[in-house]
Amino acid sequence: MSVHVYFKETVRTLPGFTSKPYKDGSGNRLSINDLTLYGSDGRLHASLGSENDEIPESLMEYVVGFSLHETVVKTGTREAGIYKHETAEAEVEFSQYDARRESYIVKITGEKMGDVRELFHKIKAGSVRPDESYEGEQLGLSRKELEVVLERVTAELEQITAQQDSLAKLARNDNALRVLALELRSGFPFCKKESVAIKILDILNGVTRIRL
Repeated sequence: MSVHVYFKETVRTLPGFTSKPYKDGSGNRLSINDLTLYGSDGRLHASLGSENDEIPESLMEYVVGFSLHETVVKTGTREAGIYKHETAEAEVEFSQYDARRESYIVKITGEKMGDVRELFHKIKAGSVRPDESYEGEQLGLSRKELEVVLERVTAELEQITAQQDSLAKLARNDNALRVLALELRSGFPFCKKESVAIKILDILNGVTRIRL
């Protein structure tokens, strides 16, 4: 089991904080109140023996969170996924490290050790369900399926646009033919059959002639 407690950077200002260089020159040994501190992951943290270890009361106001990592032998059905309890959140995944026995990896982070400890107990006891299961039916479409859908929708939009253009042209032709019909009914201007035919063809072909 790996249990860490994370501290604010201001813990360096406390009287009990020390920083002494290693003999091999590889860095400094950091400590506070007999706790060895590490900063390898970008945050000051100390390793605890278990989730039941106590943090000195004088350091609690400098604590920003806890983490727990453990590989648990599978003794019952557990869902892979994200579990939550108060300030704690856990990710549970199945382990393929040892083929002889099934196990699952539990990674928990939380603001309070009590919440981390309680969530870990609930997962081991099987008394909690994940807020987000990794074992449900996968939703959504793959990239390839999305590309097929996009291609189909694009073609449908192009078809709709072409139909709209055709409808708009028919509407314009209808209006022009109605105007022509009114002109013929009034008998003015005087028209021959040939000129009427030309005008109808112009309307259908979308040609506009300038009258001189």
